[in-house]
Amino acid sequence: MKELQNQESSKLVRFLQLFVIVYFFFYIFPFPLDSIPFIGAIFKYYTNFIELLTIWMGENVFGLEQIEKIKMTGSGDTTFDYVKLCAFLVLSFFVTGIFFLFKTTINTEKIIVFVRTYARYFLAFILLSYGFSKFFEGQFSYPSLERLDQKIGDSSPMGLLWTFMGYSKTYSVFGGLCQVSAGFLLFFRRTSAIGSFLALIVMANIVVLNFSYDVPVKLFSTHLVLISLLILYPNLKNLFKLFFLNKNIELFSEKSLIKKKEIGYVVLALKALVIIGFISILSVVAIRSALHKPSHNLQAIYSPEKFLKNGTIVLDEQWKKFIINNRSATIFYDETKYEDFDIEIDMKDQTIQLKSKSDTLNVDKLKYRFSDDHKIMYLSGKFKTDSIYVTFDVKRKEDFELVKRKFNWINEYPYNK
Repeated sequence: MKELQNQESSKLVRFLQLFVIVYFFFYIFPFPLDSIPFIGAIFKYYTNFIELLTIWMGENVFGLEQIEKIKMTGSGDTTFDYVKLCAFLVLSFFVTGIFFLFKTTINTEKIIVFVRTYARYFLAFILLSYGFSKFFEGQFSYPSLERLDQKIGDSSPMGLLWTFMGYSKTYSVFGGLCQVSAGFLLFFRRTSAIGSFLALIVMANIVVLNFSYDVPVKLFSTHLVLISLLILYPNLKNLFKLFFLNKNIELFSEKSLIKKKEIGYVVLALKALVIIGFISILSVVAIRSALHKPSHNLQAIYSPEKFLKNGTIVLDEQWKKFIINNRSATIFYDETKYEDFDIEIDMKDQTIQLKSKSDTLNVDKLKYRFSDDHKIMYLSGKFKTDSIYVTFDVKRKEDFELVKRKFNWINEYPYNK
């Protein structure tokens, strides 16, 4: 009787192991095949099948009247994404059941090694891409004039986090280095244990931030933590002995899927190419970032002090705010109504050309000049159908306290304004 119970328990454990592995395979697949030219089109049939299954489950299982995949929103926590996870769970359970139904003596070890290796490369590429994006103005950029001018109480939790991360390039780069380091370590079997451990720490912090500040990539970041645990799983017991029992341990290295040395050399060469490729891309972006300098020095927030339209001072119809960025500008007519423009600035002739983004045929050319202390700007010319003359107070980035306050080794008192 006891032997029968042990057999049933062993079958259940193998079923759960295979179920977890199959689930993560479906979650990751078809990476990276869908990104390969020509070949990627083949895997659209798979993604279309998953989408159809998700929509069917949403309508027939969860009773949703309308469910569709919303593209290019930047959110990974849509209703579709949650139902899609349920579809993956059902599909994984079904496939695992088929394996056990037709082959109860299946060797799950090879499948587990393959999927863990697959997940390791997936996690490595994700960490590298997010890590490198933090080195420049990719994921987090320095607070814009609009963000600096916004009241902290009017910002969203995610906007507050993005401002916090973007303000300090040092901290952002540090986070990127942690992600890149974990990604590179995951590329190799012998360093995969420490790589997955570092990835777990880094991603756990990101998951807490995403949940705390309502960043809509909670599902994806949580899965990256689980994938880190999946890769680290064979070493969890050893790490417990090291950290809590103070015992000497030997970390487990993932078994190689490649038996022939010749093929191993090819794989090693491909890894080297990937690493060189990432470094090359990083170098190109660094050079472009260094060469990409502002084309003018007019970036500021301009608040009207005096507004004349057709020679008459007006109060109700004046601009509430005029913000000039490097290649664009925005005129705020009130708290909710505004208009965006592409701009061309001729610093020699001191002219600003405004090209409305909503009406491309509308182009206005205005003349500007500054007071001697550059704290006041005078703007004149024809805007749309009216002749205007405006006196602005000027507030540049360096006039904001957040920008003015720099790092200080010595602080006699906390500067917590």
